[in-house]
Amino acid sequence: MTSGQVPQAQYQHYIPRFILRRFQENPLHFKTKAEKKKAYWKAKKKGVSYETVLFYDIATGTLESRPIGKVYGEFNLYQDIKNVEDVNYAEKKLSALESQAAGILTDIHDSLDKGEFCMKRKSLETLRKFLFLMCYRSSSLSLTYLKEDHPENVPIAEWIHRFKEIKGLDSDVETWLHGLRYHLDTPHCISVGQVEALQRKHGVLDLLSMLKLTRENIELETWHALDYCRFADDGFLGLWAAPDGSEFVLGHNSFGLWEGHIAGFPAIHKLYVISPRLMVVWRNNVCTLPPSDVYSDLYHIPMEKDEREYSNFTAPHDSDQFWSAMLKYRMTPQAQEDRFTFKITKLSPSQTYLINAVLLLNAKENGAITFLSAEKMLDTLCSYVCSGDRWVRQDKSKYEPLVRTLLPIHSTVPTLPNPTRDELLQVFVAIGDVLFNTRYDQAYAIYEAVTKTPPLQNSMSLSIQKLSSNIIHRQKCRFKKRLPPRDFQPQPNAKLSPKLSQHDSVQVMKSFKLFVTEPIGIKVEEDKLSELVLDTSFIGFLWWLARNRHDVLDISMENFKLEGRLMI
Repeated sequence: MTSGQVPQAQYQHYIPRFILRRFQENPLHFKTKAEKKKAYWKAKKKGVSYETVLFYDIATGTLESRPIGKVYGEFNLYQDIKNVEDVNYAEKKLSALESQAAGILTDIHDSLDKGEFCMKRKSLETLRKFLFLMCYRSSSLSLTYLKEDHPENVPIAEWIHRFKEIKGLDSDVETWLHGLRYHLDTPHCISVGQVEALQRKHGVLDLLSMLKLTRENIELETWHALDYCRFADDGFLGLWAAPDGSEFVLGHNSFGLWEGHIAGFPAIHKLYVISPRLMVVWRNNVCTLPPSDVYSDLYHIPMEKDEREYSNFTAPHDSDQFWSAMLKYRMTPQAQEDRFTFKITKLSPSQTYLINAVLLLNAKENGAITFLSAEKMLDTLCSYVCSGDRWVRQDKSKYEPLVRTLLPIHSTVPTLPNPTRDELLQVFVAIGDVLFNTRYDQAYAIYEAVTKTPPLQNSMSLSIQKLSSNIIHRQKCRFKKRLPPRDFQPQPNAKLSPKLSQHDSVQVMKSFKLFVTEPIGIKVEEDKLSELVLDTSFIGFLWWLARNRHDVLDISMENFKLEGRLMI
């Protein structure tokens, strides 16, 4: 680009396309590149895309099918207008790194059924660099990384100011881009060598102290190397696979999202969702020690360290010399032939849910989530909205519109492949106000879930069945005393309407209190669950009336001038 030219706006992803394609709706499979190219131009001519994902916008509460090329990115995210030779230099370097990482992750994906994956050191270093930059490249970090007035940077504000001044950086974004270029241009071994030299100069303990305080004596050129090596050396990588019937959710911040803390310090884990089936996990080295002051929902999930086969390294007899010898060895060409074997941990459905719950809870109000299977997403949401966790209870409103979209209530209780009817009942209780327009609609749906064959056996279901039977029995006794014997045949196939308008719902439920519960002296506790049990039991009584004493039902309903029909 020549001086004076305005750079062309470019949409740049912070979640790579090759990962988004793992979540693609109805993916097309092409035998050749020519077929793929033809399909691309054909779709573009029609103004559509053949590569789309399900995209739930949390802020608007809408679920849409959106083109991969227009999600999880921003315009000019990596554009450096001061680089007059190539404003998109960083984007091109990232693209090259992504291409290498995509090949490695594809090979891991192909090894899921084997239960393990082996790679050489060069591939491992590429993967580590990719994972590190997946955190670094996020749009939110570009505005806060080395920001002078950011609360977390107060102790080092003067050092940041001097850093910007010496480097000629005018903004926080320019400072972030400076670091991005360093990481893209600097090989793993060079960063490691820079940190080793710094450790020899200051000593490991003094260096750690400087990092926590002012960084006053830390050389500017080595700060980025320190940042990277803390990621590479302070933890180890592992592979987690979702079981059959479960999937990982993809969030806007699902790459490098930290989880857990120890003794007040964050990041027991960093999570990287690679596909609906695969997640790469960074686990802090402290997790290899006995748990002490550890808070983490995922700490108990097994994760073995990789098994290492060194090409040409012999450990020194003096254990104190081990790390210096290892650092020196890692700089050699022979070290690139070292082999690392990773066990792939097959998760249980409950472990997969815990991970998804972390991702859902940490998604921001202005963020988004993507998933492959609507059915499995609904399964996850069923567990999420019914969680007893106090943080989840405060957070679940973010996903109520999504539940409403995925779980439409029609003439019968929806058939869900994964949740049991007990779980479905919990969903109805937990978010009934979201799913249903009226009290009648909610009570009808719960009664359907409770009484389908075989009947549910949880405590709430048994309470509903017992109370409903009690109401029917006591009303039958009243009918014998006050009404003439019926002179018509029962209607065993009669059906109630699954939905009523707000007006009709109020009228019908009011009649229940006036003519059913009060005359026979039924009392319940004044809480939401007890009210639901009573409402649902009334639906059972209405079913009995419709099929056995529709004359009583007709007379009762005439007094309320319903807008619609109670029986269909």
